Amino acid sequence: LLENKKIKINDNAFLKFEKNLKKSSFQPTKISIVICFHFNKRRIKNLKKICENIHNYKFSKQLSIITNDINNKQYNLLKKELSSRIKKFNIIKINNIPEPNLLPWYCLDFMKKTYKEKSFSHFLYLEDDILINSENINYWIYCRKILKSYKLIPAFLRCEFYKKKVFSVDNIKKIKFINTPKIISKSKEIGFINLRYPYHGSCFMDRDLMKEYS
Repeated sequence: LLENKKIKINDNAFLKFEKNLKKSSFQPTKISIVICFHFNKRRIKNLKKICENIHNYKFSKQLSIITNDINNKQYNLLKKELSSRIKKFNIIKINNIPEPNLLPWYCLDFMKKTYKEKSFSHFLYLEDDILINSENINYWIYCRKILKSYKLIPAFLRCEFYKKKVFSVDNIKKIKFINTPKIISKSKEIGFINLRYPYHGSCFMDRDLMKEYS
C-alpha cells in the first residue's frame, strides 16, 4: 500500500454496502465480547451504556467483563448495576496482576478459547468506554471482504463528541490526506485511508485473524 497510492476500487463495491447492511451474511453468527474494566465506581455509568448497547445487538453474543481482584462488595455492586442494562454476562476477576496496565492483555486468553469453539464467528475486545454499535460491526465485516484481497484489515476510527463536534482523539496531529496511503474508488468519492496513528481502544477479529494471532 505504501508503494502504490493509486489503488482504485469500483464504486459499486462501496455502494452495495448500504443495500447489504442488514443481510445476515454481513453479521456475526455468534460473537464473543470481552470488556476490560479496572474497577472504578465512577466509571460504572460508562460501562452500563456499553452493556446496554451490546444488549441491543440482534445477533448471538456472549459477554465477559474482566476486572481486577475486587472484593465481594464491589463485585455485587458491579453485577447489580450491569444487570439493569443486560441480562446475560460474566464478570471474571483476574488475580495477582503484576501491573494494572496489563489487565487488557488477559483478553488474549478469551480470544484463544473463542477460536477453539467453532460456534463463534468473531471476537470483540473493548475498553470500558468504547461503544461499537451493530452498524459498525456490519461495516467491518463487509469491508473485510473488500480489503482482504489487498491483505489489509478494516479498523474503526475512535471519536468523541465535544460541543456538538466530532473529534478523532487518537490522531494527535493533523492528517495530510495527500501524503496518506489510501485506496480510492474510481469516482474518488469513497475509499479507505491508512492512518499513522491507528489505535482505537478495541479489537475485532474473524476466525482467520484469531487463528493467525493464536
